[in-house]
Amino acid sequence: MIEQLERRSHKDLKAQLIARAWQDPDFKRQLLGNPKAAIEQEFGIELPADLQVTAVEDTPAHLHLVVPVNRTGLSEERLITEKGGAVGYCGNCGGCYYCYCVGCGYSL
Repeated sequence: MIEQLERRSHKDLKAQLIARAWQDPDFKRQLLGNPKAAIEQEFGIELPADLQVTAVEDTPAHLHLVVPVNRTGLSEERLITEKGGAVGYCGNCGGCYYCYCVGCGYSL
């Protein structure tokens, strides 16, 4: 099971959790109240003890913006000067969300 999860992108896994929360009010309550336990139960896995998981719900008056970890190793200056600072996602490197994917060479 864990190998199957590792092959799926974070985007796909998040989409599965969101779809389940929209369809199942009890799961939604669990996901918002104890997201780590909800994820472990949904995927049948045990997450690392030191991993913190936070789940929040957007409302019409409150939008949450998550800034991902820069896994590219490129500085902000290099991201801007080398690729014009555009934002994109190739889906091949695990979700770097930057305009240039070091893993596969994709760029906008």
